[in-house]
Amino acid sequence: MIRFCLAVSAVAFMGTLPSMPVALLCLSLVLICLWKRFLRWLFPIWLGLFWGIVFAHWTVSHKLPAAWNGADFSVTGVVVGLPIHKVGYCRFNLKLKSLQLKKSHLPVVFKPARLTPRTVQLSWYKCPEKILPETEYSMVVRLKRPRGYRNPGGFDRERYLIAAGIDAVGYVREVQSIQLLNTDKWSVDLFRSRISDFIAAGVKPTEKAALLQALLVGDTRNISSQQWELYKNTGTVHLLVISGLHIGLVAGGSYLLLMSAGRLFPGLSLRKRTRFVVVLALLLSFAYSLLAGFSLPTQRAWVMVCALMMSTVWGRQSSPLSRLRLAAAVVLTLDPLAAVSPGFWLSFGAAGVLLYIVCGRLGSGAYLKSKFASMIKIQLAVSLVLIPLLAFHFYRIPLGSSVINLLAVPFVSLLVLPLAMLSLLLSQMFAELGSQGLNAAGWLLLEGSFCLQIVADWVVTVWTPETVSPLAIGFALLGCGILLMPRAIPGRSLGVVFWLPMLTGYEQPLESPAFNVTVLDVGQGLSIHVETATHHLLYDTGPKFRSGFSAAQAAISPYLLNSGVRHLDKLIVSHGDNDHAGGIDYFRDNWEINQLITGSAKLDGTYSKCSVGQRWVWDGVIFTMLHPDSRAEAGADQLSENNRSCVLKIQSEFGSILLTGDIERETELRLSERYRYQLQADVLVVPHHGSQTSSQSEFIKNVQPNVAIVSSGFLNRFGHPHPKVVNRYRLQKSILINTADSGAIRLSFRSEYKKEPIISRYRYQNQRYWWD
Repeated sequence: MIRFCLAVSAVAFMGTLPSMPVALLCLSLVLICLWKRFLRWLFPIWLGLFWGIVFAHWTVSHKLPAAWNGADFSVTGVVVGLPIHKVGYCRFNLKLKSLQLKKSHLPVVFKPARLTPRTVQLSWYKCPEKILPETEYSMVVRLKRPRGYRNPGGFDRERYLIAAGIDAVGYVREVQSIQLLNTDKWSVDLFRSRISDFIAAGVKPTEKAALLQALLVGDTRNISSQQWELYKNTGTVHLLVISGLHIGLVAGGSYLLLMSAGRLFPGLSLRKRTRFVVVLALLLSFAYSLLAGFSLPTQRAWVMVCALMMSTVWGRQSSPLSRLRLAAAVVLTLDPLAAVSPGFWLSFGAAGVLLYIVCGRLGSGAYLKSKFASMIKIQLAVSLVLIPLLAFHFYRIPLGSSVINLLAVPFVSLLVLPLAMLSLLLSQMFAELGSQGLNAAGWLLLEGSFCLQIVADWVVTVWTPETVSPLAIGFALLGCGILLMPRAIPGRSLGVVFWLPMLTGYEQPLESPAFNVTVLDVGQGLSIHVETATHHLLYDTGPKFRSGFSAAQAAISPYLLNSGVRHLDKLIVSHGDNDHAGGIDYFRDNWEINQLITGSAKLDGTYSKCSVGQRWVWDGVIFTMLHPDSRAEAGADQLSENNRSCVLKIQSEFGSILLTGDIERETELRLSERYRYQLQADVLVVPHHGSQTSSQSEFIKNVQPNVAIVSSGFLNRFGHPHPKVVNRYRLQKSILINTADSGAIRLSFRSEYKKEPIISRYRYQNQRYWWD
């Protein structure tokens, strides 16, 4: 099973997907291994490769064809899942019944069950009504292939969507007809929606209802950002959402209760009674998993519970390790992409630690003295191993969370969850009694959150390791294995040595006056990280959306933490438009910043103003502010926000780069008059994302960039970069690179013999087969 799991996982980590003939070759080798006994040890390897390739082709084949990106379609489909409603917009998933391409000479109708796509995720701005599951809509929508930010350390949205069966994303342009749902029809999503609405109506205030909705039906739509941050910073998110812990408790609790009830039927043999109880407990835990939406993490948890309990039904005894291997094999068979999911490694890592610590030690009584000591040592051991895994995936570790979990896990699992589930059942027969029980459970959760906040202020410290490179994480995990070895084995304390790379960092710093510039992929916006030997500057913070989602939190901060950045010496917000300043509040609240600089007149807060003449030197690298000048400030009332942008030139003996924000023709001409060929730079970050109102020929001629970088969104509605602008840079013989195509673009200025920077494009160097 281990060989099968490794083979399936290998396909998930491939940059380029092998062709179907390769899959057929693997299938032939599977048959050969079955025929030749001495080759059977290779059987699981070829089987895993075959299944991984076939599954990948089947999944990718359902994506919206690239030629249809940005096209309009007439679609008919049924709403699935729980729609999200926010102020001004809503988002929902539509399972398609038909799909017709609009504005085509030969309209083609496809059956999504046979071709692409199956389910699409749609945004509907100013949606006039509450959208309910199982409602059928006929709409005109604009679709494109799933796309996410592509930056080092960032969340892979494309993998998440494709694993969830979302084959296209888009927005509603027109509603043609609505077929109201059949209230007599039963569906999991409709049932969950009704329970969620029932809780919202009967439990007040909203904060209390939101916590119960998350705990009972996996509905996290109403959890506030403050609540999320509290649970994240204390390492207790697994208590708020339906996780493997809850599903295991339902299965285990059902098993114990039913076994006790089975004593009332002495005619049944113990073996038959046990089999019946196990099957029933698994069915109950499956029902609870459905109630949670049966998401991928929930599926993994239920499969693990099945693997650990089904050996009783089979009538054979197997080791816990064998059951864990079986669970991993089943999970990867159902979803080979789980191998690249953080949840897969965290859940199986925690289970593996439990087996490593408990098996063969607790039974003798020599390793642990009491049950209470067992709980503490097991919790500390699991927390120790999860630190490197959490650091690798999320970069910030809530130290002290193990102490909180010792109290919080029994509180939620043994008190709140049983009370909430029992109250929900009673509410169907005794409405008043059930409502009081739900309110009591909600009150316990809310009061628990208040206590959690108090304890967190005293106990929890969010720690960020010095480096989270795969090599450092691997050494730390090896150190965990040595530290947790049995006491009889000498030299366990040497495991601490293997933690040193992660704790202290080992990467070679830049040598003065070298510097690196990374233009991040933040969609239709801008954010640039500049790194010298000992300093870090961030220029702009990307956009923030009305849903509350921001590029700062989702892309920029993870990138900085992954790159070993722990504080910013300067944060420059070129001007106040959302696509450049959307993340400013996030950075002010969550990052240590020595100085804030802006050219905007509309941003609130304490800032220094950027202006001509500002100059500083970091590690031999010269930073010079070229705009706004005194004349621009004198006419500030007439100056547009775009033309207030801070224009910064960065140079050393190894090369130069010009950062321009969103300046337009007026400012470009002013800069050309003032500086002429002093504007010359090896690299230019193209003004205003390549808008036609910028990048005038005279300005480009004065800068003479060898490389021009555009930061724009994939298929953005503005059409950036404009074809005329692209042609101007081609006439200048500049290499034009777009973050929409390349992902994050890194420029290393480090060679005095070669003025051109070393360019790396994240998308091409870290390709995944599900990316476009």
